Formats: sequence, C-alpha cells, structure tokens
Amino acid sequence: MNLIVVTHEIENESFLINELDVIADNFEKVFVITTEKELRLHSRPYSIIVSRKKDFFVASAIYALRKLFSKEFFEELRQRKKMRVKPSFKTIILSCIVSWMIERRLRGYFFRIWKGEQIVLYSYWLNTYAYFVAKAKKAFPQIKAVSRAHGFEIRDFHSYIPFRKTIDSCLDKIVFISVHTQDEYNQIMSRRAAKKRAEQKVIYLGTQRQSNLSSQESESSCFTLVSCSGIYQLKRLDLIINSLAEIQHDIHCKWVHFGSGADYDRIINLAKIKLTGQNVSFEFKGQLPNSEILKFYIENRVELFMNTSDFEGVPVSIMEAMSFGIPCLARNVGGNSEIVKNGISGTLVPREASVTDIAAALKDFYLVKQSDPDTYMSLQKSTFNFWLSYFDAEKNYLTFSNYILN
Repeated sequence: MNLIVVTHEIENESFLINELDVIADNFEKVFVITTEKELRLHSRPYSIIVSRKKDFFVASAIYALRKLFSKEFFEELRQRKKMRVKPSFKTIILSCIVSWMIERRLRGYFFRIWKGEQIVLYSYWLNTYAYFVAKAKKAFPQIKAVSRAHGFEIRDFHSYIPFRKTIDSCLDKIVFISVHTQDEYNQIMSRRAAKKRAEQKVIYLGTQRQSNLSSQESESSCFTLVSCSGIYQLKRLDLIINSLAEIQHDIHCKWVHFGSGADYDRIINLAKIKLTGQNVSFEFKGQLPNSEILKFYIENRVELFMNTSDFEGVPVSIMEAMSFGIPCLARNVGGNSEIVKNGISGTLVPREASVTDIAAALKDFYLVKQSDPDTYMSLQKSTFNFWLSYFDAEKNYLTFSNYILN
C-alpha cells in the first residue's frame, strides 16, 4: 500500500520528517505533496512533490468561483451562527475560496500520482489539507482518509477553518496528539450539531531517544533548573522568577532559560530586580537550535524542568527533558496533566496556584535532592521510564502507522 501525505510545508516540520523516516518502510511508496516554495531536504525515503501556486491556477480560480454558488457554501454560511467567535462574511468567503483553490491544485497533483491502487491519503493538519483528503474520500470511497489534529487548528476561536462538518464526516480516522485536543474538538463539533463519522484515537507525537538517564554527579550543591519556551505573556516566566525570589535565601540554584520573544527585555529586567541574592543565578540562552538544547542536557546535570504557561498542548520541551530523566514542575493547564504525573514524572500544581504555592513545590524538589538523593534518583528513573512508555517517538510513530493501515 502507498502513502500520500499532504501538508503546507515539510522542511520545518521536524515531527513529520522524523515520522516519515520511521514509517516509510511500512509502505511500498511514500509521496509528500507540499505547497512550500523551496526544499533543501535530500536523501529521504520518500518522494517530495512541490505544488506551486501558479500550477492549475486558472482551473483552480474558476472552480472556486463556481463553488460560491454551491450548496456546500451556503451550508457553511449557516454554520456561522454556531461558532463561538463568528468570522465576518468576508473572512468566510475568502477562506472558502482559498480552500477550494488549494483543493483543486492538490487534486491535480494527486491524479498524477494515484492510479487507482490502494492508498492511505494523510493530512498532517486538520485544516484545508484535511478538507482535500475528505473530498477525495467522498469521491473515491476505497481510499483510506486520515488526518492528524494538533491543537490550534481545531479551535474555532483561534482561527476560522471552513468545512469542518465535511472534514469530520468524510474522513475515516482523526488522530489527536492529546486527550485535551480531542475533548476540545468534540466540544466544538457538538455545538455545530455535527454527526461524527470519523473514528478517533489519541496517539502522542513524542521525541527521539537521545540518551539514557544521566549518571553525572553535580559538581556542587547547586540545583540546576531549566525552562524552555518563547518569552511572551502567555508563557508566564514571571511566575518562575517570583517563585525563585520567594525562596532565594533557602536554596542554592541556577536557572537556565532557552528561548526568546517579545517580552525578553521585560523578563530579564524583572529577573535582575527580583533575583538579587547570591544563592540564585540565572542565564538566558536565547533562541538556539534544538540540537544545542539537547547537547546541554547531555553535558550538564539538570535537576528540574519548569513550565508555568497559561496554556499548553502536550509540550515537546517537557518530552525532551523527560527523555533525559529530568522531572517537571508545571501548572495544570491544557495537556500538561497528560505528561506531568505527580510522584511519577514530577509535580503538577493547579492552574490557579499562587507564587507561594509554586515556590513551595520548587523548594520540595530542592530539599529532596539535597537530603535524600536516592529518592530523587528514583524519581528521575521513573520520569525516564514514563517518557519511554508514552513519549518515545519511534514507538508512537509505528503505533500510528499500524493504526492508519488497519
């Protein structure tokens, strides 16, 4: 059986690249149709086909204009009243036109590849590309039609994606990257009175196995804490700073942050003001390649990873840290509860936890590490084993491959 993947881009989709590298051997041939302009990927176990805007442009434009008078379009207009955030009619019209033009263009490339053999047609995102997959399934029922759903693309308050009912009713399978995303999606679709037909399953993405649990010993009594995220309001790095400030006279700690963003100056100035003692040092590494972050974990002993965001999916940054046996302290938001398990892979504090609550949880980690290193080592081992069971990318990609084939 062949696999045909449709996606906006692939070069910057590291998860998709890693996934295809793992599952390609399970298919006779693998093709990726992408609308990205330039590619620098070489020697991959699949064929990449670039769908350019100018290709099939006239046919796509005529097709889209005709569809403005279709039953499908008027049904989409009726769906507007069921949305939490109602897009303007202009947004609906333009979004539908774009979707139809992409669908028509992808169809042109699809028929260059597909000659009637058994295939799995797979959209990496539950968006316009999934709409193309759904329409192909409707026209050719023998096709296996599948899409992943990550998070932001399913939220009607975040972005408007037309034809959700068509996508939901025509796909064979929708694979969610978290239980939280699945629940959110089903709540949205229930408001739209959609009659679901697509089979649903949660299969986590995961990260590559880099190293076993570090056996390095700390050179001093310093407790190393790491966070990794963009620096903007949603990520709430102020909570890390204020919690460290509250206990800075009771601990000896180094905080390292990877990432940058619009709030960089504000956050670093806050750290300079709040973390004034000699016991707590901090270092902002800025935006670094992922390989450099992994190298840091390999070369340095890290006791704790922290995530204090106001919203998350199932953070890749936590997965990566846990692959090195680093437990996590996080707020119970989004999908964090699916990866941070109390006493197994770290500590989950309530979303509404105060700075004092977060500081107390952080201090607990520090005290256990200092007074009972064997218990702390057991937590690190259980963290690694938890990651190995649920977030090992190779295992999860093969599970995904078997699921879409059967």
